[in-house]
Amino acid sequence: IAAITNACAEFDHWDTETHNIELKHGCSNVLCFVLSMTENEDEIRMICAALEMVFRASTESVRMNYHEIGSSILPLLLKVIEKCESSKFSNAEVSILNVSKVLLYFSRVQELRKPLADHNGMLDTLVRVSSSALSEEARILRMRIIANLCNWEDNKVWMSKHPGFLDSILKVAAMDTSSSAREYAAASLMDLASSSKTQEDMANHDRLLATLVKL
Repeated sequence: IAAITNACAEFDHWDTETHNIELKHGCSNVLCFVLSMTENEDEIRMICAALEMVFRASTESVRMNYHEIGSSILPLLLKVIEKCESSKFSNAEVSILNVSKVLLYFSRVQELRKPLADHNGMLDTLVRVSSSALSEEARILRMRIIANLCNWEDNKVWMSKHPGFLDSILKVAAMDTSSSAREYAAASLMDLASSSKTQEDMANHDRLLATLVKL
């Protein structure tokens, strides 16, 4: 706990170049390794906070680091979100927000949008934006991730056909109390519909036109 506390104190800043150096020297690799070894809820919360901090780096540094640890860190992050959503996890909301921010940083890198969408369990996690008891900030973050992934041509057919994915976006677009969440849902629909390969299926969806009219 003391070591992770010191790490958080060191990483909690907004100097992009310093975060680039932190990633270069393997700080995220070590945090990922420690996260894989612990079941302690306080440690998990603090490690997720530290990871969010170090990934405030440049797009290029995030891209390079993802290629080093992406296959290791994504399952851990998705597991944390699932635990926080499904059980009485201490400080669950804080951990969900920090993990969501890390995934958002990844999704900003265009080259990573395909492997993120393809990763086992990623779309299942994103789909829960309309069914889990999330705070407004958490819903907005998750919809921002969805919007980024929808903004990649190779993802559009795969994502639109994923069970429950389109229904989830439509539910947020039509019913969410957050105007920002609805905005990102609308942007996601716009990007999905920009592909000629998705348009027929989307037009045949029984709720899509009604949702667009409501928007």
